[in-house]
Amino acid sequence: MTQSLYKSLFIALPLMFSNQVFAQDPTWFEVEIFIFKQQSDTQEDWSDAIPDMSLRNSQDLITDLVINSQSNLVDALEPCTAADWATDPDRCSSDWNQPFAKPDMPPVLPVTIVAPESDDLNADSTASVITEASPDTIEPSNETPQDSITVVSDNMPNEADQAPLVLRDSELQFTDMIGSIEQNMGVEGLLHMGWRQGVYPRFQARPFSLIAGNDLSQEWTKEGLPRQDVESTEQLVPQFEFLSSHLDSDDKDPLWELQGSLNIYLDHYLFIETNLVLREPGIRQAIMTNSELVNADKSPLTDAMNKTSEESNVTLEPIPQAFLYNIPFKQNKRVRSREIHYMDHPKLGVIIQIRRMAQPGEVNPAD
Repeated sequence: MTQSLYKSLFIALPLMFSNQVFAQDPTWFEVEIFIFKQQSDTQEDWSDAIPDMSLRNSQDLITDLVINSQSNLVDALEPCTAADWATDPDRCSSDWNQPFAKPDMPPVLPVTIVAPESDDLNADSTASVITEASPDTIEPSNETPQDSITVVSDNMPNEADQAPLVLRDSELQFTDMIGSIEQNMGVEGLLHMGWRQGVYPRFQARPFSLIAGNDLSQEWTKEGLPRQDVESTEQLVPQFEFLSSHLDSDDKDPLWELQGSLNIYLDHYLFIETNLVLREPGIRQAIMTNSELVNADKSPLTDAMNKTSEESNVTLEPIPQAFLYNIPFKQNKRVRSREIHYMDHPKLGVIIQIRRMAQPGEVNPAD
């Protein structure tokens, strides 16, 4: 009887603990990030392998904000001025009745991505309580010293498990620092934004998809080849007509200068995990023989050139080839809240801060 009771408790306790883990509310933090390009004298040879950048189960905070901003701009434009209406009312009437199509993503993304400002921000807004995090682990704090209270806005979570909230321009804290960095270091900013999010254990955390910079899809294919070279090959060599089917609609999707993901999770400590690529044009040496083309990728263009070389039994010398490199930036770093962290790379720099904030449902300590 006693053994059966112990056995039942042995089975039940892990299940009870597991349910408690899954039921635990996430801890909310405020995140701000600045990503920039930097010039370096590195002689590192980057791989010409093409990474899979499909971000399944990721959270996209950027696309809707940019498209909505574009849409608001279009809605604010009037097709005709008063003078146009007076001189050509028929055309203006026709234009006025035409519905505006929802704009696509612009060819260049703004560096600073922010949520729209609220119309009713005032001193009575919800307060965000900033508390010192333990140097080792993140634990809830019941202490709310008066000097740690800062009024930010009403852009605060109501529920522990709700979606992240993008910060407004007035809530960003890196602006002055970024101006100094760009002036003194001569770097080029790619992305500056912030958000408030619930931070979960790693197995529950969802990464954020990040995009920035220019859309390179008009000049380059996703395989890293110059688009005009592929199209010229199709015209010059009729047997390469199959290449046109390769350049389908998916290939015209945006190809952002910076793309990837950022994941923040809690495992006793706070961790930041980045998986980014910077796309940068360069030159690679394509070594072609009568049987193979020695390269990391197997693109349709190089495969077709291989086939032609085999059939004609001709050996070709190495040739320089324009190529769009995907320069990786992958790091996993343990961090402390409220500290400003810098993640370095020969081509990229990331400055990020994770700040403690008031949790959903907490009573405003200023009351």
